[in-house]
Amino acid sequence: ELPAAVEEQHKAYSTNTKRMLKRAAKGALVVRPLTDPAPVWELFRNEKAGEFGHLKAADLARLHQIMLNADEQGTLRSFGGYVGDELVAGATFILNDRTLLYLKGAVSEEGKEVGGMFSVMDAGISMAIKNGCSFFDFGGSRNEGLAGFNRKFGATDRKYLFLSHDRLPVWARIARKIKR
Repeated sequence: ELPAAVEEQHKAYSTNTKRMLKRAAKGALVVRPLTDPAPVWELFRNEKAGEFGHLKAADLARLHQIMLNADEQGTLRSFGGYVGDELVAGATFILNDRTLLYLKGAVSEEGKEVGGMFSVMDAGISMAIKNGCSFFDFGGSRNEGLAGFNRKFGATDRKYLFLSHDRLPVWARIARKIKR
């Protein structure tokens, strides 16, 4: 849940997050909103997609299509962190009612050193508050490193419930279990 003022949200940031934001502000990093999400997608493909071994080409294509659809509908928000003309960090978000959902982002090695991802996430959170959003959704992660990064911005863990309903006949379910 987001407070009414950006300053209140900054109080929830970890000491490390505040330090990284100060480092980025003192350095050559400039964060700006992007009208085209393509540079963020390219950065993600080049820097992060390989780390997700469980994602197949079709999964990446679907993710890219979600980004393009949200952009076409005017609900995508993108931020880029630049050192000179080089994009070193980027993030995309989907604005839905009063919630901003973090979709995907990436950071290069240079971006990590200058606090790039901290800065683009802060830009997204600040934009959400200024636009009257009540919630910022990090989207969750089973990866403890990513979940820890999210907590540095004041995120809290929430459990998601899943409902699964199998409409196969009983004999087909048994056959599937045997086959596995």
